[in-house]
Amino acid sequence: MEYTKKNGKFGKVLFYNNGFRRDTKVESGNPDIVARIFENYGRNSLIKRLQANRCEWCGAENVPLEIHHIRKLKDLSGRKQWEIAMIGRKRKTMALCIDCHDKLHAGKLD
Repeated sequence: MEYTKKNGKFGKVLFYNNGFRRDTKVESGNPDIVARIFENYGRNSLIKRLQANRCEWCGAENVPLEIHHIRKLKDLSGRKQWEIAMIGRKRKTMALCIDCHDKLHAGKLD
């Protein structure tokens, strides 16, 4: 509730005239208009990186790629070069060729 001054007198202004009652009116709009729910569902960068067919570590092109994924960026210590690269990009995923991905899991990527 707010008090306002009009014509030299103070009056009350109510913001919620109907309280918090359920609105039972159904507005019938144009049913031919397509909903815009998919407007923001564009392709993300992971799909673009996979379609590039390029290893993000060694740069090999036209090779099958695998995605290396970590749970949280804060789990990375930043001691190895691939960890520094992921922290620098602020990404939890890295598209790697099969050889680089195997080396990463064996601890021999750096």
